[in-house]
Amino acid sequence: MHIKTGIDLIEDSRIEKNLVNKNFLKRVFHPSELRYAKENAKTKKEQAKKLAGIFAIKEATSKALNIIPPKWLEIEVAHNSQGKPTAKLSNLLQKKIKLLSIDASLSHAKGLTTCIVTILKR
Repeated sequence: MHIKTGIDLIEDSRIEKNLVNKNFLKRVFHPSELRYAKENAKTKKEQAKKLAGIFAIKEATSKALNIIPPKWLEIEVAHNSQGKPTAKLSNLLQKKIKLLSIDASLSHAKGLTTCIVTILKR
């Protein structure tokens, strides 16, 4: 078994500024991710914070798997019933990279979102 890690730090304001940029949103986020952020936030600032977390998970996962440039839409972030996020790879990436699991940990503080992703690989 092989363990890989990736980390990302993003300013929430960077995402907040791009909430009006439809091209950016379509290029980076799945419709399900946009819906999750909208349904679980009362304000645009909270929505941006949710999307910053999703962005950070995608970026940290890309770094851990050495996918450069990141293939944003081939990594989809979902949440379990307790709200814990996880990353799912597209079928194409899953075939290329034999994974056992992806675990993501997020922290939010002072307008910054940090993510550490741990990946178990065969």
